[in-house]
Amino acid sequence: QLEEAFASHAKKTKLHDVCEIKKNFKDADFWMVRSHSDTGVGKPVREYKEDYIGLRVRDSYIDKMNADFLYFCMTNLFNRGVWKNYSSGSTKLQHLPIAAVKMFELGFMDE
Repeated sequence: QLEEAFASHAKKTKLHDVCEIKKNFKDADFWMVRSHSDTGVGKPVREYKEDYIGLRVRDSYIDKMNADFLYFCMTNLFNRGVWKNYSSGSTKLQHLPIAAVKMFELGFMDE
């Protein structure tokens, strides 16, 4: 059972499968705030800053994923407080690890 559960998890589409994700990424489709208070960490924005996490849909996924739709999805996750669960730090300054963003599962891509 454990092997089946691991295999099922390993097959799920992760955000890094669909997007290039990195800091200091001027050519990204949009960015996520990496360091902020717990009310702003993970917020998707259309403004580049060096410290923000940039996301750009990979060419191999362009026919399956629209960058504007992904931005909307990330905004929805932010509004629901999902990224707070992945961040760490003090009460005043939270940090969202790039690894958490990369490994985030996009369940709707596997349906």
